[in-house]
Amino acid sequence: MALGTRTPVTFCNVSKGKVCIGSKEKGTHKEYDNISGQVTAIRFEDDDYEGKIFRLMKVTLHDDGSDYILGMRLDSGYGRDFINKFVDADTSKPIEVCPVYKADTKESGLLIKQNGGWLKNHWTSTRNANQV
Repeated sequence: MALGTRTPVTFCNVSKGKVCIGSKEKGTHKEYDNISGQVTAIRFEDDDYEGKIFRLMKVTLHDDGSDYILGMRLDSGYGRDFINKFVDADTSKPIEVCPVYKADTKESGLLIKQNGGWLKNHWTSTRNANQV
C-alpha cells in the first residue's frame, strides 16, 4: 500500500465577471480577474439553489502544486463559453480563464487564453454542432 498526502483544493465560482473564492457571509470573499492552470478533470453534477435544480460543471485546474475547482452552471454564459472554447484547447498545456460580464445587459461569458493566444469559439452560427 502506498501512502500519500492530499493536495489542498480551493473551490471557486464565477460571478459578475470575476473568479470568486470564499463566502461573503463569513467575510472570506475574494475576487480575481482570472484563474490559470492545467485542466486535470472536468465533471458534471446536479446541484440546487433555492429549490431549483441545475447542472453544474466543475473544472479542476492544477498550478504550482495547488488544485482549484472552478464551478460554473452549464446554463450560464460562463459554462457555455467554456465548453465552446475548451473543445479546441491543447489539454497537455495550461490555460488562463478570464470571465467577462456586461452589467448593462447582464450578459456573461469567458475568454480562454493558451500559448499566448485566445481560443476561438468552436461552434458559431456558420458552424454548428450538426456540422461537426
